Amino acid sequence: MGKSKLYTRTLTLPNGRRKYFRGVTEEEAERKLNEARYKMGMGLKIDDNTTFGELAELWYNVYKKPRLKSPNSRAEVLNILNNHILPYLTSYLPSEITPAHVQIVLNPLEETSKTLYRKTLQTLRSIFTIAIDSNLILKSPLSDRVKAGGKATEEKKPLTTEQARRLLDAVRGTNVQTFIVIGLNAGLRRGEILGLMWDDIDLKAGEITVQHNAVFDPSKNGEVTVTDTTKTPAGKRVVPMPPPLTAYLRRQKLASRSEYVVPMKDGNPMTKSAFRAMWKLVEMRTISQERDPETGEMRMQELGSHPKKHPNVVRTLDFHVTPHLLRHTYITRLFDAGLDIKEVQYLAGHKTPDVTLKIYTHYLTEQRHGETAAKIRDKAGPFVSAFVSTGG
Repeated sequence: MGKSKLYTRTLTLPNGRRKYFRGVTEEEAERKLNEARYKMGMGLKIDDNTTFGELAELWYNVYKKPRLKSPNSRAEVLNILNNHILPYLTSYLPSEITPAHVQIVLNPLEETSKTLYRKTLQTLRSIFTIAIDSNLILKSPLSDRVKAGGKATEEKKPLTTEQARRLLDAVRGTNVQTFIVIGLNAGLRRGEILGLMWDDIDLKAGEITVQHNAVFDPSKNGEVTVTDTTKTPAGKRVVPMPPPLTAYLRRQKLASRSEYVVPMKDGNPMTKSAFRAMWKLVEMRTISQERDPETGEMRMQELGSHPKKHPNVVRTLDFHVTPHLLRHTYITRLFDAGLDIKEVQYLAGHKTPDVTLKIYTHYLTEQRHGETAAKIRDKAGPFVSAFVSTGG
């Protein structure tokens, strides 16, 4: 059986080069030629062979990377590109990408967080905007109507006063104690605590000037750099310390041999691996789920002695703690103390009031729930009791 005949049409481009369009029928070849003429008439570069992957690299290096101040921010963008977008689109020309191709990118994100989904959408939109501005496509294949899916982040519940006391008792005398004391009583971010220097603390005035930030570099095995700039301009702030924190830090300073408040044993700022090892001291004291060897079912460990691997450690915490939860607890306690939104925003170092308001809204919801329950118990309860007692 002979090869099928291909029909060819030719178009001379503005630069004098010729572009050929082929089809198994004359109509198909003519259609491709007309489509090319239409695109040229709209100003598109139909002879540009830049792939989406090449365009994404240009977007990152020229438009995005110069605006990213920290290694963590750069790593986050590269993760989105390399793991969630490029595996699906890298070899396509921008003009070949359809809404269906975009949906293939988005489908796996339904099992991830809303934040990752939203940032992936933002990245795609930015790259397609560059493609439009570069006359590679007329219209983005990502509709403005597409909204971020994914799973909502579980609301964090601040530690209760009792939980905070138990946490501090559990880590007393360990390396992580100072980190937790500062987190609960001053609300600093992880990087702000690890970058905190004794010169930043005025023990006489009882104030912490937040002006340093420890940043882990993912591209260098978690090496740390302490910068003299905070996460955002709003991060630079003066945080008043409650008297117990001032007294605690005064004692710690007398015993310290480092310029950093929470350093490694050699006095240097903590690397990522060193911080993980330090936080392990909290995790070892926290119960978790384990599989029953007989039934195969998951069950909670019991409070008490740790397995043989850590015979001197006792698990006393039946709640889980993250470094950020310390900060979240502090911010919630500021609302308990009656501070207004702007005061809390400043002390937390939030760039905009959005995050502050989100925490405040959740705080009010919890408060109202408790107040509603109390009203039912104290006021509605007697009526219900009387109703039941009469056999109603």
